[in-house]
Amino acid sequence: KICTAYKLDGKTVEDFPASITELEKCQPVLEEVPGWQTKTEDIRDFNDLPANARAYVERLEELTGRPVSFISVGKHREQTIIRQPIF
Repeated sequence: KICTAYKLDGKTVEDFPASITELEKCQPVLEEVPGWQTKTEDIRDFNDLPANARAYVERLEELTGRPVSFISVGKHREQTIIRQPIF
């Protein structure tokens, strides 16, 4: 699931609430996306990810208007997919 907005006092707001008081009153608006069961820890190329994983990343890019440059696929530093080097 991806949180795409919040319900606050009966209204839908897209920006993260500025205060903890507002945040406590919010209900997340969630978008369901298909998951995947394939292990990804050894994958180093974005195109080798399961289709649903690629679609998830692309949806995040669409929602944020920003590219995803790095994708962690495990707990170790080398378990990272670098899509767009920043250096």
